Amino acid sequence: MANINLRRIGSRLKKARVAKHLTQEQFAELVGLSVGYIGMIERGTRMPSFATFLDMLSVLKVTADSILCDAVDYVGIPRLAEYDSDIDKLSKAEREKLFKMLDVYFGRD
Repeated sequence: MANINLRRIGSRLKKARVAKHLTQEQFAELVGLSVGYIGMIERGTRMPSFATFLDMLSVLKVTADSILCDAVDYVGIPRLAEYDSDIDKLSKAEREKLFKMLDVYFGRD
């Protein structure tokens, strides 16, 4: 499972709320949550449901990527996703050849 940094998410949500000149009370009312729950989300101690998160984004008029960027501590490198897509396009024989080269490179038998 991914390691999600709730503090980063909460901090960005708070920053977006403050940029809209909304108090926690106003924001809570617009989203239909308690002020206490908004505070927990902004401190990173709670993660809202997906539906609630979407409501928050809508009220704040921000995109999910602006809030979630670097919130997941991903072990891989984005460039690997590009290679993964390219490898999927190879024939089975070409993939096997590539994997054999990687085995040699990494010293695997």
